Amino acid sequence: MKQITINGKQFNATVNIRAVSIYEEISGKDITNVSSILDITKYAYACIRAAEMKEGKAQEISLDWLMDNVEVSELEAIVTVLMPEGKGE
Repeated sequence: MKQITINGKQFNATVNIRAVSIYEEISGKDITNVSSILDITKYAYACIRAAEMKEGKAQEISLDWLMDNVEVSELEAIVTVLMPEGKGE
């Protein structure tokens, strides 16, 4: 399980098939097309929601909450955790 920080709050996140499914459902895009700030925010939401579901937790945040609370300055750290380069993940 990975951890990302949004607006000073820690969230578990997972990159699994459920996260891919959630991302594709809410974005209407294939996972290989994550490129814009909005795409990254939706991807982060999908990974957090997938972790909640895997852990059997109730939904803690909404996509709207995430859009209101992710600062653009936090995106680099989120991408580093959820989309590491060169590590086969």
